[in-house]
Amino acid sequence: MLLALLLCVPASAGQVAAGNGAPHPVELTTAKKKKPAKPTSPKKAAPAKAKPDTSMRVVVVRASWTHCEPLCPQWISAEGDITAGTPGRFAKVLKQIGKSKLPVIIRSPGGSVYAALEIGRMIRKAGLPVIVGSTSFIGCSPDVKSCALPKEQDGVYRGLPFAQNGYCASACPLILAGGVTRFAGPGSLVGVHEIRTTWTREKLRYLETYRIVNGRKKVISRKVVSRKQ
Repeated sequence: MLLALLLCVPASAGQVAAGNGAPHPVELTTAKKKKPAKPTSPKKAAPAKAKPDTSMRVVVVRASWTHCEPLCPQWISAEGDITAGTPGRFAKVLKQIGKSKLPVIIRSPGGSVYAALEIGRMIRKAGLPVIVGSTSFIGCSPDVKSCALPKEQDGVYRGLPFAQNGYCASACPLILAGGVTRFAGPGSLVGVHEIRTTWTREKLRYLETYRIVNGRKKVISRKVVSRKQ
């Protein structure tokens, strides 16, 4: 009975009833309130990286061996995907070399069949040999836009030719077939498969200069200023 009465004695805050009826202080602990978590701002999506330009670059290269000057060999390096703009790059380089019969060292996974056929005809008309291989550039590389060639090089890069580690697949053999002589060194690959035609539409914008002669339009010049698929 005494125990029941003790349990029923009210205790003041910070105190609990003791067996003799006197308050006995005890230390009370209270749970700390957790601070509300700060709202996290949604992570900003990383900006999409621009896709690298893998289209074929076509440049003239001169061997970087010092002992061969002033008769160091030169060649045309063509590496990358064959696109609608590749024939224009070839035409520019063929104009640059004039009547020189420089070999074309090519490395390409393929691309546009029609562009490859056009390039093959250009190479055959110029009487150039085609080699499946690769080029290692010394100093400036055409892939590095920030690197400017010295004026004394006159638009010609420096590098070393390699017959191995080259490949020519898909539409690329149509360019290889255009060579007056064709060569693929040890370790190089040539891949041929059935042609697949994919139709696309291209919007061209021209800059045209003309004059009216006797009531008729006479075109003086016409230049493509933009292409859009």
